[in-house]
Amino acid sequence: MGNFLVSVTGGTDQEYTGVTISRGHETAAYGTKDWHLEGQELTAHFGGLGDLHMTFQGAPDLGKHCGDQTDINGKFVGEFRFRGEGGYISFDMHSAPGQLGLVRDPCPSRVRARPKVETDAEATEREEAEIEKSERENEERAEIVEPQAELEAHTPGPLPSDRLFAAGVRGLHGTFSGNVAVLHSERRGGLLIERFTTAKVSRTRFAWSLAKGTASLRPAAPFSGSLAYRGRPGGQGRLSGTLRAPTLGGAPIVIHGADLEAHLKRSVQTDE
Repeated sequence: MGNFLVSVTGGTDQEYTGVTISRGHETAAYGTKDWHLEGQELTAHFGGLGDLHMTFQGAPDLGKHCGDQTDINGKFVGEFRFRGEGGYISFDMHSAPGQLGLVRDPCPSRVRARPKVETDAEATEREEAEIEKSERENEERAEIVEPQAELEAHTPGPLPSDRLFAAGVRGLHGTFSGNVAVLHSERRGGLLIERFTTAKVSRTRFAWSLAKGTASLRPAAPFSGSLAYRGRPGGQGRLSGTLRAPTLGGAPIVIHGADLEAHLKRSVQTDE
């Protein structure tokens, strides 16, 4: 929608229905408990910011067995009105592509949905491939000193709150991947509003020593400022400095390092 990406998520297994609005590095998410899903019809009220009343159009095949789930692409029709704070975004939508996940009649308490059956030969082949992959990756990672790290910090106490997260991975042959995100959360009436800004960071902008318990963070635009961390190896420490980032529909997030509880730790990398 223009320069914005707008998405809505909700379901009978979720406490909130939310609308998420993104543009570039910045995202604002609005979650409401004032919603109702009846069959394929979704209604949600986002306080004074807007309302949604739309019905999904599609004909999913619910499978043959109890518990079978089907996700089907289709579209929602009806009306979705929303105006962000200060009018940074405003729309009146009557149709949008979407996806609906439905489950055939739930299984009785003693009956489970049928799992995929794997033959002995398939299981052996899969296990051997996983072992080979794991051994190869372990040999490669042994060459890298402190290959992964996460820096996490948050303001203590209830909302409103600010959070900081930075993660980096040192790869083979000098490669590096890293990201930083700041998040501001607040309640406004019945809405939970979360604004966050993210960016990638290079090895020169996020550096760490787990052995010494130190780290430095200096992200590029749209961030400004820098933070330094000192603490016990693998334990809690303290931040100094200030980091600032713009947000959608709200004031900039300003992270004052001294106000946050911070931890530097080795991150856990999982296989895709």
